[in-house]
Amino acid sequence: MSRTERITRGLTPAQRRMIGVRGNAVPYSQIESAFEDLARGFHPTVDKTTGEVHDARIPFTPTEFNSAIARAAIPECIPEPAEQALDSTDIETFACRRSWSKDGRPDLPDGSLEVDDKAPKPRASETGWPRVGDDGRFIHTKDREAREGWRSERDGKLPVFNGFDLHLLVDATPWGEQGYPPLIRALALAPAGTLKSEPGLDAIRAAKSLGSRITCVLVDRGYSILTTDHWCGPLAEEAVEQVFTLHTNQRGQHPGPMSKTLVIDGGLFVDSVPPRLRELPPHNAWAPKREQLELAAQYDEREAFAFRSTRRPDGANQQYEGPARAGKVRCANNPESMRLSAATHPTTNCVRGEQCSCSTRKTLGREYLRLRQRHRYGTTRWLADYGRRNSVESANSIFKVHEIGFTKNTVRVFGRLKHGLWAALAAAVINLHLVETGYGIEPCGQLPAGPIEPLLPVTPSKALHCKIGRRGPPPKDINTLLTEPKTA
Repeated sequence: MSRTERITRGLTPAQRRMIGVRGNAVPYSQIESAFEDLARGFHPTVDKTTGEVHDARIPFTPTEFNSAIARAAIPECIPEPAEQALDSTDIETFACRRSWSKDGRPDLPDGSLEVDDKAPKPRASETGWPRVGDDGRFIHTKDREAREGWRSERDGKLPVFNGFDLHLLVDATPWGEQGYPPLIRALALAPAGTLKSEPGLDAIRAAKSLGSRITCVLVDRGYSILTTDHWCGPLAEEAVEQVFTLHTNQRGQHPGPMSKTLVIDGGLFVDSVPPRLRELPPHNAWAPKREQLELAAQYDEREAFAFRSTRRPDGANQQYEGPARAGKVRCANNPESMRLSAATHPTTNCVRGEQCSCSTRKTLGREYLRLRQRHRYGTTRWLADYGRRNSVESANSIFKVHEIGFTKNTVRVFGRLKHGLWAALAAAVINLHLVETGYGIEPCGQLPAGPIEPLLPVTPSKALHCKIGRRGPPPKDINTLLTEPKTA
């Protein structure tokens, strides 16, 4: 808002009349006063005369209110995908830092994702700082609600910052479609370093309360690494699946829930998996595309020995059936499976008459919920599915660089509520821009009568999800997935 005020002050009287601004430039104190009044609207008030407590003037949570502001810029004729991408970005308070932690690292809550980044060398703190907030965490600035957190070290910025985490829930491009604009459907603000589950779930619930029908979210490991009680349990209660990458401590092989089974990289397998396929390297997002597809082909080969889900999840429970029962392998204890072609279906090392799990059914409950996702980690189909999470990375980039250009001094207010209101207005501006450039609808222009699709890009998408189907085996020839799309 400070940038808006400065630009308005620099306009001539004729320019102000052209854009509808009357009189002199709006003083910043007037902008701040409006934010103060809105922020007070979220709190109950007390009549000083009678002592009567009145409900808050704004009958929404801050997350619902801010998300409604952002969504107001999206016309109803633009359909909302049922699959959304979720991520957070840093919002640094402009307040001057008064102190540092002794080791220079943020004091994060238990259960947070461990970060390997080197913390900056702590500097001397002013007398009386840091202070301790009601949540038991350190306060290092006069913005009493700002906290320390981690962020990516880039553009000369320190990896430790003081402020807030802004969580954005945006449209993910549907499978097989060209790139959808990353419209922001919900946003939630929390003090930096807060467990990502709290604002992440707030954003999902706010979007659903405003009419969204979310069935799946694509998230990074900052969310999926959290405990079942914090993240995936409440997510299952909302009937929402997740697609995610694995943290180091979620990978590897472990004993399965029944005999002759293994849990490998979060998936349930029979123990006939060849040894060469049990310890595959993790995916590297920066590796060349050919290397990623060659590694995914090894995960695809291992997929034949995996249990297959038989139905949609029932809350925290998911039923699976063995690979022989699913018709993916040949097992001596399943005569029907032995009629499958040995050229296209691997044969297990099971001995006829001895116990195996190739044809059993098993329901996995809440204890395996953290590792459950619809496509097993590493496979070509998982690679295509998870790649759609780039939508929220694009939204973050638009927010921080291309459209808003947020810096430490872009907004000069204190507190979570005021920062959240500012972020909501910024999100609405971004949505207006994306509606115009991605759907061809000008602000205040004529709206189409029915649902519309986004404008096709000049260059067809190279995304993997545009080249393979959601079901059925992916192409065995990697070269077909590396072929560049033809320009229309």
